[in-house]
Amino acid sequence: MYRKFFGLSEDPFNLTPDSRFLYLSQKHREALANLIYGIQERKGFITLTGEIGSGKTTLCRALVNELDAQTTKLALILNPCLNEIELLQTINEDFGIAAESHSKRDLIKALNQFLLDESAADHNVVLIIDEAQNLAIEVLEQIRMISNIETETHKLIQIILMGQPELIDMLARPELEQLNQRISVRYHIYPLDEADVAYYIRHRLFIAKAQIDIEFTPEAFSLIYKFSGGVPRKINVLCDRCLLAAYAKVTYAIDDSIVREAIREIEGEQARQTASKKKPAAPPVKITNILAIAAILTLFIFAGVVLGINLARKGIQSAPESDIAALQEKPSEPSYKEVWNPMPSNPNVSATGSATPTFTPAPTPTKIPHRYYFDWEYDKNNICRVNNPQFAYMAAIITCVRLWNIEVELEKFKKLDAAAVARLNLEENEELGLKKLVIDKDLISAIRYDVPFIVTFASPPKGFSPAAVLTRVEGISCTIADPVNGLKTVSRSELMEKISQCVIIYFDKMNLGAMLKGEESERVKKLQEFLKTKGYFRGEPLGTFDAATETGIKNFRRYYKIESLTLLDPETVLMLSTRMVTLRPRLYSSGGQD
Repeated sequence: MYRKFFGLSEDPFNLTPDSRFLYLSQKHREALANLIYGIQERKGFITLTGEIGSGKTTLCRALVNELDAQTTKLALILNPCLNEIELLQTINEDFGIAAESHSKRDLIKALNQFLLDESAADHNVVLIIDEAQNLAIEVLEQIRMISNIETETHKLIQIILMGQPELIDMLARPELEQLNQRISVRYHIYPLDEADVAYYIRHRLFIAKAQIDIEFTPEAFSLIYKFSGGVPRKINVLCDRCLLAAYAKVTYAIDDSIVREAIREIEGEQARQTASKKKPAAPPVKITNILAIAAILTLFIFAGVVLGINLARKGIQSAPESDIAALQEKPSEPSYKEVWNPMPSNPNVSATGSATPTFTPAPTPTKIPHRYYFDWEYDKNNICRVNNPQFAYMAAIITCVRLWNIEVELEKFKKLDAAAVARLNLEENEELGLKKLVIDKDLISAIRYDVPFIVTFASPPKGFSPAAVLTRVEGISCTIADPVNGLKTVSRSELMEKISQCVIIYFDKMNLGAMLKGEESERVKKLQEFLKTKGYFRGEPLGTFDAATETGIKNFRRYYKIESLTLLDPETVLMLSTRMVTLRPRLYSSGGQD
């Protein structure tokens, strides 16, 4: 109902487990990293637990997107209310092997042969069971028996049990002690903290492509956190009701009064549902009022079109200001967060004035003050913002490297003129391991690397700075972090027509491009381990750059269709170094295969 009013392409607070909307808080990032680690290291049994609505199923969908479909075979069981035979049939059916038999022996024999065949092909096999707290004791024991299928060196199947906290208590029972002892990786997802709740809400609004700057006041965020306890599903229910109430009031601002009204509605419905078990409930008065107001509003808007009355928003150009740091999946590697000071403590610089920007903000029926003037500072989306287009390229570099978990101190930039800023050369900083690859006008080639990058314009179109960061690609839409103008959404075709260059800045701390044949080092070993995990390297990761390592790199290049003659050319180094980072920043939110 409110989607058109807020300029949303879809419902931002839907309750379905859509991995595109997954917000990777520190807790969810750690959970995903633990799952990936358990699978890649073939740990056998893994458990992931969390309260109802904590995001387990959504995280599971994201995990599926992270796994290499060519080297990982996956079975996902969403309905655990099965007996032993039904479970085996469902597992075999998901793996595409014989599942018709009602004989446990025949089903296990087919599964055993499948696992041996996949192991011979150096493939990993993963079984994920959601809502595992609903499994019967006998079925859990059957799952333990499946895990007995192994070689002397590794497990042939990795089993992930996902469920509510009751699963922890269930596994602690004496009759399941053997199963409990086999669990190598355990992780419990806790609710979001108060700061993450704000990022979570902005993230979902961004993914839903909100074309209105929907303002939540600090008091509103605080109330949402207190009501939800940081549980994502409860946040979704409340925020959906808040947007409906704001729509009825013809406002783009969500303050504490709107949140309180939404909470009363939800609590009233819950009370009515409880009372309905004893007697029929009265119709929901407030929601009826809201819907009636919404209907009247629709009539007024229609009348406004006829009479020339503008009751709604006019020509919004910019996308919503949601949190890029939340949207772009900050990599867990490097594990530290670097803070870089680009100048000495007493630089010999000249002060320079800044041009006063002109803005035409969209009129909104809200009293919340908006801030549109920025001078070398991060906005609430973590975009490095400036008011002078001459500084746009450096600001774009800073925004880009921050996505790689490197924070640049901005205070001293305010004292530099354009020439001094240009001399800093941050995009190729050996100390931080930053490198760049420049591609002229070929947006499609740059997008295939699936990392954020800078786009420059020789003649910037109206409303664009000379440089900006492409942070997200969704279908035909591209999201741009503009240092002067903030977040913008443009079509891919429009961007292709106007760009001059694509500058890809990436993190290569190991300096892979300088690696030599015959070299014995820790970086060679790490490269071999990565290539082996992905199925490109068949040898043992001993740390020597030998013929098998060269073959592994060639296999990697072949997969990504890299055609240059040099083994470790800049394109190959870019692909390797970015793919070796767990949960790197990506252009595609759904996270395809690497």
